[in-house]
Amino acid sequence: MEPGNHSQVDGVQQQKPEKRYRVYERWQGSEKFFCYGYLVAGPNWRASLGTAFLLMAPTGIFLAFVAPYLTREVHEIIMVFACLLPVLSFLFLFLTACRDPGIIPRQEPDEEYLMGRKPRTKDVLVNGHKVVIRYNDTCHFYQPP
Repeated sequence: MEPGNHSQVDGVQQQKPEKRYRVYERWQGSEKFFCYGYLVAGPNWRASLGTAFLLMAPTGIFLAFVAPYLTREVHEIIMVFACLLPVLSFLFLFLTACRDPGIIPRQEPDEEYLMGRKPRTKDVLVNGHKVVIRYNDTCHFYQPP
């Protein structure tokens, strides 16, 4: 028994509940989690900040110098699109950079495969055609064709 994990009430020893951890708090990969695990970014998440800057620089120049002239000389709708399109670009960049990219955590080595009982490739029939599928060492399954 751990000394700090129990308490005594009326002569009866009660166990304190253990702290529950979320998956992202114990994650062993190199991904970064933000907003209590709701946003996940790859190990090179700073590149998204550089990409955002590369979007922001020409947008700022366009909005400062070109869009006012086009708004006066052509039509006001140009300013609406000139503001809407960069906002959508930043939104989609953010959504793409911070959504779950389908990370498959590494698993323990497959003993059957290491001992040679599982073949490296397997032939399967798909719509009457013979297709060769390959065993994936990282995920421990045969990749679909």
